[in-house]
Amino acid sequence: MTIVTHPDFQIIKLTVTIINDTNKNNVNNTIDHPLIEVPVKDAEKIHIVIPNGVQYQFTLYFQVKNKSYNNVHYKQVVKKHGITMRTRELEIGSYDPSPKIEKREEVNEQEEEQEEKEEEQEEEQVVTYIKEFPIDETPSTRFSRGFYYCTSWYYVGDEKDPIITTDWTLEIVAKT
Repeated sequence: MTIVTHPDFQIIKLTVTIINDTNKNNVNNTIDHPLIEVPVKDAEKIHIVIPNGVQYQFTLYFQVKNKSYNNVHYKQVVKKHGITMRTRELEIGSYDPSPKIEKREEVNEQEEEQEEKEEEQEEEQVVTYIKEFPIDETPSTRFSRGFYYCTSWYYVGDEKDPIITTDWTLEIVAKT
């Protein structure tokens, strides 16, 4: 699997909110909506498991560094046995570099060591942008269960070359 990264546009994580059938209209009720957190940054592979016949919502967490990105788009292709089952394209939006989180002034005996640690963690000290995708639904038949091979591209405007490409797997399982 390929996870192509970019120094100025980094996907941090993806969350998947499963929306129960009995409560489809109340998306904000988190008690009835299990949350699946999928780390993307520095991941070797991405694998997501979702029950069949449920509604779900992806939420993307990302950071923009050093330059602005205008008109960022997302394209996803889902395949099963080499056949394209679905293609989805969304506009993510335009983003300026993530502002840095202001540090608190603290008096510390080990100030030099603390500064070194802060420099190492500097990339974690910028604001993370959040983009919620539209609610979607997994197929409900038992024949739809199984593994799907997916590729996601993030690209700017009409450019042909993506800034990030991510291969990942989706597993649709029986509802419990």
